[in-house]
Amino acid sequence: MEPATTRPGGPVQRIVLTNAVVFDGRSPELRETDVLVEGETITRIEPGIAKEEAGPDTEVFDVRGRTLMPGLIDAHTHAYLTEIDPIATDRLPFSYVAHDARRKLEESLNRGYTTVRDVGGGDYGLAMAVERGLINGPRVFYCGPALSQTGGHGDMRPPGEVGDHVCGATYHGHVTQVVDGPHELRRVIREQIRNGASFIKLMVSGGVASPGDDLTAAQYSDEEILAAVDETRRSGKYVTAHVHPDDAVRRAIELGIPCLEHASLITAPTAALAAETGTNIVPTLAVIFALQRFGADRGFPQASLDKLARIQDTALAGVETMVRAGVTLGLGSDLLGSLDRYQTLELESRGKVQPAPDVLASATSVNAGILGAGDVLGRVEVGYLADLIVVDGRPTEDLSVLDDDGSRVDAVLKNGSWVKRRATVPS
Repeated sequence: MEPATTRPGGPVQRIVLTNAVVFDGRSPELRETDVLVEGETITRIEPGIAKEEAGPDTEVFDVRGRTLMPGLIDAHTHAYLTEIDPIATDRLPFSYVAHDARRKLEESLNRGYTTVRDVGGGDYGLAMAVERGLINGPRVFYCGPALSQTGGHGDMRPPGEVGDHVCGATYHGHVTQVVDGPHELRRVIREQIRNGASFIKLMVSGGVASPGDDLTAAQYSDEEILAAVDETRRSGKYVTAHVHPDDAVRRAIELGIPCLEHASLITAPTAALAAETGTNIVPTLAVIFALQRFGADRGFPQASLDKLARIQDTALAGVETMVRAGVTLGLGSDLLGSLDRYQTLELESRGKVQPAPDVLASATSVNAGILGAGDVLGRVEVGYLADLIVVDGRPTEDLSVLDDDGSRVDAVLKNGSWVKRRATVPS
């Protein structure tokens, strides 16, 4: 067996992946075929390409019957959440946080995630570091800090605390920022878009990790939310919103927010409304189950563990409710601190209520659409970017082959360049 290798490298001009069994990111039906990559792009998909294109300028990689599929996309990450306790993260030097972000991204790519959407914290500099090769990680779609009202889910000041982060009533941490009022929201959103944000994140309900709010509280006024939706829409961007309780989910949909995160306490009528309006929802089960298992031992505050208990027994049923209603479901992990190693737990958890091909579609083509990149990412199709992974096994039948920190992800191509490859099948 050849060892797996990881290297940044430059793009190989022409690569043929031969003897592949392809999951294309949409159809549950697999096909045996060859795939030609030229530069960054998939240019042909048909049997026999390896024989036709063999030559000194073409590399032939024998997939040997393994599964070839689109690179995975995680639509809910936080590269700058270094500690399991967000308050502790905000007390760390940002230089340390940035180095840990590099670790997270590089390990994520090794697991087969070629794209991530950072929904709180990730910024222009992080995306630039990946693009320029300083970080050998997945491409990053980012929003900058997630925006919260004073005392909301993104205000990480414990009750009674006044510290260096405070200027008037404002808090600005590594991952979140307090912004109040429609006019100030518009100004901050314009600044985030100026800095390259592809979307904006609002906290419109209470949350688990925040120290001073009620999980079921609706946050931001209608006027503030409508201002944010208008500002992003006019700029060709979109709002996504953190939200847990059912009434806050319904309110967010009715106010025109096109994408929601979590929706842990959603009911059938609200799920039906989400399906009817075409609202995208990204459930995040991995963080719930990982915190349930490891949170207490790793320093997650007891007050947050108490709030977690209010959603941990209903979140999976909520996903099942959304599946039955026909909601467009993305897939995200939302893992905090060192729990990022359990990234594929989201796939396993979703597999409890969805067929494996549907889970994989959420993690590839559906997520690409949510990110606004459905015409270039998330599919093995001609004209799409060559973000591809080779998996030893059939994830369409058994999602667990994507577990174990990427040990069975034998090869990863991102933008047509090898970042990891094992040429032979383990015996």
